[in-house]
Amino acid sequence: MNLRFSRMRLCIIVYILSFFFTGNQAQSQEFLGKDIKFTAGINIGYTFHAGMNFGFVIDAGLPTNLLNNLQYGLSASYYFVWINDQDRFHRIKTINLMAQNDFFDFKLGRGRAKNGWGYENRNRCRVRGWHGDLSVKMPNEYSPQLGYKFFFYNHAKWAWFEYYYKSFYLNYESHIYTTD
Repeated sequence: MNLRFSRMRLCIIVYILSFFFTGNQAQSQEFLGKDIKFTAGINIGYTFHAGMNFGFVIDAGLPTNLLNNLQYGLSASYYFVWINDQDRFHRIKTINLMAQNDFFDFKLGRGRAKNGWGYENRNRCRVRGWHGDLSVKMPNEYSPQLGYKFFFYNHAKWAWFEYYYKSFYLNYESHIYTTD
């Protein structure tokens, strides 16, 4: 079995388990005297000039005591973009600063795209760049989010895809509620 494939499978299993088993039964976490709210999400979408994409998101935020339920914190995502011309996936990891409330999520940070190629994907290309994500949602726990994300990078350092990664997607999140 390919080691890379088994790591990807393990990553997917961990995200799915955290997504489904992080309900109301979880205890609140505290950081500097404030409760932390964790959110796990799964998304699927379309990347322009490439094809379908799917991925996972984990958010960790510090809620504020405002009326609009604003929270800020960090977000990490890992998603796969299917490139039709090459019949392979490009993998993009990101770490972002996040601000979200009941109606929107806004994330801005850094990311890294990776593409394995050659015999048994032993050769790898990597490029770093800026990542942004904006999604809107209804203030309902069970409604999906509609979003737009982008990944900008230096074209001179990435020979595999001649366009920036720009995507529309649907995201479903599972919240871990914190108790005060």
